[in-house]
Amino acid sequence: MLKYDQISNRRHGMLKKPIITFHKAVPVWVQGRENEMNLWVSLRAIAREGTKVQLRVTGHAAYNVRVDGELVAFGPAKCGEGYYRVDDIDLTKYIKINSVITITVAGYNCACGSLLDKPSFICAELIENGEITAATGHGGFDSRYVTEHVQKVQRYSNQRTFGEVYELTPELNAWCADAHADISLYKTAVLSPVSDEKLFIARECGYNTYPEIFPEAIVSRETFTMDSKTAADISYPSYMRLSAATAFSPDEIQLDTYLLYKNLITESSIPANDPPSNELLTEGHAATYKWNGNTTGCICMRVKCKKDARIVILFEEYITPENDIIHYGSIHNCVVWDLKKGIYDLSTFEPYTLQALRLYVVSGEIEAKSVFVNYFGADKPDVEFIGSDDELRELFDGAIETYRQNTFTIFMDCPSRERAGFLCDSFFTARVEYLLTGKNEIEHNFLQNFFMPDHFHDEIPSGLFPCCYPSHARLLNNWVMWLVIELREYFERTHDYAFRDAIYERLLKAFSHFEKYENADGLLERLDGWTWVDGDKTKCAELVQDVNYPTNILYAHAIEAMGHMYGKPELFEKARHIKETIEKQSYMPESGFYCDNAIRGEDGVLRLSGESTETCQYYFFYFDVTTPEKRPELWERLKSDFGPKRVAANQWPVLRDDARYPHIFPSNMLIGNQFRFSLLFRYADREQFVSELKNYYLPMARLTNTLWEHDTDKRSCNHAFTSHLLCWLYELGMIKLNYTISDDCQV
Repeated sequence: MLKYDQISNRRHGMLKKPIITFHKAVPVWVQGRENEMNLWVSLRAIAREGTKVQLRVTGHAAYNVRVDGELVAFGPAKCGEGYYRVDDIDLTKYIKINSVITITVAGYNCACGSLLDKPSFICAELIENGEITAATGHGGFDSRYVTEHVQKVQRYSNQRTFGEVYELTPELNAWCADAHADISLYKTAVLSPVSDEKLFIARECGYNTYPEIFPEAIVSRETFTMDSKTAADISYPSYMRLSAATAFSPDEIQLDTYLLYKNLITESSIPANDPPSNELLTEGHAATYKWNGNTTGCICMRVKCKKDARIVILFEEYITPENDIIHYGSIHNCVVWDLKKGIYDLSTFEPYTLQALRLYVVSGEIEAKSVFVNYFGADKPDVEFIGSDDELRELFDGAIETYRQNTFTIFMDCPSRERAGFLCDSFFTARVEYLLTGKNEIEHNFLQNFFMPDHFHDEIPSGLFPCCYPSHARLLNNWVMWLVIELREYFERTHDYAFRDAIYERLLKAFSHFEKYENADGLLERLDGWTWVDGDKTKCAELVQDVNYPTNILYAHAIEAMGHMYGKPELFEKARHIKETIEKQSYMPESGFYCDNAIRGEDGVLRLSGESTETCQYYFFYFDVTTPEKRPELWERLKSDFGPKRVAANQWPVLRDDARYPHIFPSNMLIGNQFRFSLLFRYADREQFVSELKNYYLPMARLTNTLWEHDTDKRSCNHAFTSHLLCWLYELGMIKLNYTISDDCQV
């Protein structure tokens, strides 16, 4: 039995449920290989007939649970450093005579934005009719190396881990589904107890289902040839050139899938509209499958391999009208299977996001019986659209899908490139969770994770937080402020006062850090680290020093939030002083705009830079530094002459030829345009608000049935914070809530 008596009182205050103990199982891994990159093992047990079967399991970094090959769980639920959330899964409904239960574990051990870089382990026990029949460290499970998984491959993205390449035979494929498979054919993995202590806690969020989502049609068929480019002929993305501590070197890579992708040359493409099943493909032929919209999950295929084959899939979040699948470089959407003759149920281990998939047969011959996605995401909420506007119904549907696919044990910013628990995005997504479910169980876990470790890695100053977590992410000053602002709303929604009181000292440390940068005016000046105001590669990023006014506005609002959470009236006064100082300093009467920043000269005098961005103006109104009544001319100008309509279609930040105020840099989706819609909802007439909402979001919803990170389709086409438009539709009386509100929540 593991001991847990050293947990601090602060941590106990954050845990609604007690520490979990396994009855028999202990954490195990291959001895001496706990820190090895991308090492996979699999455990297997045969269930007895007619029993109640329960599986208790946790581990690091990721695992899936299958019964007779069917995916029933993917875990663990993400958790802060030092803790691991335990899945307690009732498998009874899946069990038949001699059902095969497998747990396949990926030990990634690489620094990334979606997982902690910590030693691998698995801890599991199988309970049948109340009796423990298998437990790690005590027997009952067969265990093996997943030798069909190619270990030394390229990174999938900077924020996630590795790509997937497989070398499969029918015998290896039988592990997950055939109770009579010959165990002697597999390479046994001897698993030993690990030395470091693990603290296990309850999952504290619902379990997911993984329905099969099939494509609408095969929309084209291609012929292709293989080019002869070498690695010297192509340019590799930066995430494939990471240090040896986080990626394999080019010399180690067993199959260069990026080079393989670059050598796939389409010769012909014939449009089609055929059922997506029983597709016979021979060498040099491909088929393109299209789903109804952006879909997230494990990519699966039922394949009859008639001759030894290499098959490659390329996929993307949308497909062009010409049936092109375009890769934009921030992720490598490519999976490879080398198959011996036989019949296979193939699946990726990790979930991916796609609307279109192209299946290439590089060699051999296959029949693709079916292609589908095991959906990853929140359950369908018990709400309905009751408005009469069909275009707003399209936005409702797109926002629901965006929320669902980004809500999986935590809030993620996007389900594709990152799958990371980003602050700021979460502020908006949390409101949606509350609207759609009447509770905030995902937000609870998301926020709790940030406060589990006493400190983060060395690049995060003491008392501060990374921009996303669990991860090896860096500090983003503004996101620490958004954390405080979100906490205020979370406590107002949930009355989780034990959590609030437990984190008080920790928040004081964060503010103590920022106070070191306050100048004589009380404003933050020359903040170290990453400061972020709007969008990637925007003008705002060039204007963050020395005094950045949007950042100081956010700082004041965070101070105000602390005042509300802890009943500190002196903090209200401090926030008011900062906002008044900002308003006086930054307004430029000659231009009629607020200035983004001020620079301190060699003479020690702080002077405005003279630069203004659209997003900066929205900060002033969104956080009540000013109002339409105080600055009517500026508000009217923003309302009438600004917004996404200034930008050339799908070409942000290029302005239209007739755009007014061309010297004012345009906002992007996150966060300037989000502020704009909030302000139009707050202050403008309904007609303008709805019109702009449609003009902006409908092209997204119609292309991918989800809402996007940026103004263009060249980044994530499925970003969580955009689902916030559901809150506006609800306030307009267009959404009916059918669920029962829990006793501890208020709407």
